[in-house]
Amino acid sequence: MAKKLAAFDPTADADAVADLARIEVGNAALRVVNAMRYRKANPRDQFEGLMNGLMVGALGCIAVTAMPGTEAEIRAIVLKNLPFYFDRALEIAGRPTLGEIQ
Repeated sequence: MAKKLAAFDPTADADAVADLARIEVGNAALRVVNAMRYRKANPRDQFEGLMNGLMVGALGCIAVTAMPGTEAEIRAIVLKNLPFYFDRALEIAGRPTLGEIQ
């Protein structure tokens, strides 16, 4: 079950760090979609390449900054909370959230 979306609190350290990371990832994605290599690719390869690159990059950053030996726990947290993360992204984009996975 996905977590209920909590209100963003810019004074909370976790929310402030999350917002900083979100902005940086967004800026990196904009650089990719403006690159000639991306624009030359067909739409399917654009989508697949961007998704794969962003996910591996983001999860790689999390993995290398985590304490060694916690990888399985971190993967479980990511898998458990993926619907929450996706709904948060939709919410920020002003789009309807999907809610719980059936």
